[in-house]
Amino acid sequence: MPDDWFIYFADLLVITIVTLALPINMLTKVVYVLALIDADSWSLSMTDFSPTNIIGVILFLVAASIFSLIVYYMMQQAHFSAFTSLQAEQSANSELRNAMRSIDTLQRLLPVCANCKKVRDDNGYWEQIDEYINAHSDVSITHSICPGCFSDLYSDFVEG
Repeated sequence: MPDDWFIYFADLLVITIVTLALPINMLTKVVYVLALIDADSWSLSMTDFSPTNIIGVILFLVAASIFSLIVYYMMQQAHFSAFTSLQAEQSANSELRNAMRSIDTLQRLLPVCANCKKVRDDNGYWEQIDEYINAHSDVSITHSICPGCFSDLYSDFVEG
């Protein structure tokens, strides 16, 4: 342990703080801090455990713990912020999906005249429903007469 143990621990704490602030991944930060630590200076003997050295070590550990709590708190804040923005984005996406569904529903509405049964197209012109369906779909129109209309139109041919 160096003679100026407090300065050494303070330097180590500063190196750790500065390294943790660097925009690199955590493993690289840990390797960088370990590379800066002089391994020979950590060799301890029984005489190094004097009360002043132990107090210094305890102070360093307390400072490192406080720093770790600060880093943890900052990471939790970042996580909470990201989670909140994700929830807002998901909510906005849900609203957009609902809006798209209602737009699809509105696009599928077909204005039909209640009297003559003509259909209004996208340009505002009225055309026969069979012409409109032929122009806007793959369906082929065939004409037939329902039983109610048949009895009204051809009552002479209906028995009884």
